Amino acid sequence: MKIIATTFTGLEPILKNEIEKLGGRNITVLTRAVSFFGDKELLYKSNLLLRTAIRVLVPITDFFASDADTLYEKMMEIEWPSLFDKEKTFAIEAVVHSNLYRHSAYVAQRTKDAIADKFREKFGFRPDVNKKQPNVSINVHIQNDYVTVSLDSSGEPLYKRGYRVEQTIAPMNEVLAAGLIQLSGWDRKTDFVDFMCGSGTLPIEAALLASNTPSQFKRTYFGFKHWKNYDKGLWDKIKAEEIKKINKKLRIRIWGSDKSSKAIDIAWKNAISAKVEEMVDFRDIAMEKLRPAKRPKHIIINPPYGRRLSGDMPAIYQSIGKVLKNNYRTSNAWVFTTEAKYLHYIGLKPSDSHTIKTGALEGIFSHYKIF
Repeated sequence: MKIIATTFTGLEPILKNEIEKLGGRNITVLTRAVSFFGDKELLYKSNLLLRTAIRVLVPITDFFASDADTLYEKMMEIEWPSLFDKEKTFAIEAVVHSNLYRHSAYVAQRTKDAIADKFREKFGFRPDVNKKQPNVSINVHIQNDYVTVSLDSSGEPLYKRGYRVEQTIAPMNEVLAAGLIQLSGWDRKTDFVDFMCGSGTLPIEAALLASNTPSQFKRTYFGFKHWKNYDKGLWDKIKAEEIKKINKKLRIRIWGSDKSSKAIDIAWKNAISAKVEEMVDFRDIAMEKLRPAKRPKHIIINPPYGRRLSGDMPAIYQSIGKVLKNNYRTSNAWVFTTEAKYLHYIGLKPSDSHTIKTGALEGIFSHYKIF
């Protein structure tokens, strides 16, 4: 079957590498997505193990429709009752890039009508819509007049790992954090540091990666569990096998610090929920007060931006530069920010940088080699 995993712009190569390791075939890098082919086992593994995928979609049909009536007719041709039971709830997510369809909500409404009418035609009864957490999520993508209809096997975005019990203002997205860690080339043999850790997302994702813990090990809700062809025995087998591969006996240190004691308290709660509390350490200390490191470190930090942006930003970035130059010589440091205008205050020349778009925000991920 064809499978499409979506991600953030800029993380496609990382997602491609993950899919290759899982055994995906005929892999194609798209914009904000990677398509590949595999069986049901690979579909389940993709949901459980991919760290940089947002959703895992399974296309069921495609067609041309230049107007809403044709769209409805084509949707009615799909044998929806063969895909899920009438007792299941469903919801439509429409993504439209077309002058023919002005409103994605209208596309979703027409699709919903077709599905409801198809079930009513066969059973005299239609399934209910549940927009918050439907059993079955259906994705409709329209490019001009070309329509692709997919089942969303994830159900909810895969950045909802299930371990976040509390958060600071504008916490880093888990998929983004996992992508940055892999994009930075961390070898998992060097101590990992984040001295502006907030609610702890980067250190927690680093610990999950280093210990080979499946990114969705805590999550129980997946869309494919409500499909008619769901194989519970296969899913239980895959999850049990992957859980056995977890190794929490790390020989490195993974830690984060923050000047906010409230943030550190939240980071510890999330780490405990993620079951990585034995692999990470969090400190309530401002970066300016950190002691010089005795060994090289792998550093990734995410300075304040957006709703978190406050205070003298040039001074904050200048302090980042001073801490790196004075305390982390021979280390590799990466800084992710959507406020690129402040990066020059760090006072170091980046050796490499990547652009990553997360929705409306465009971030710069810069690499600094500290000599």
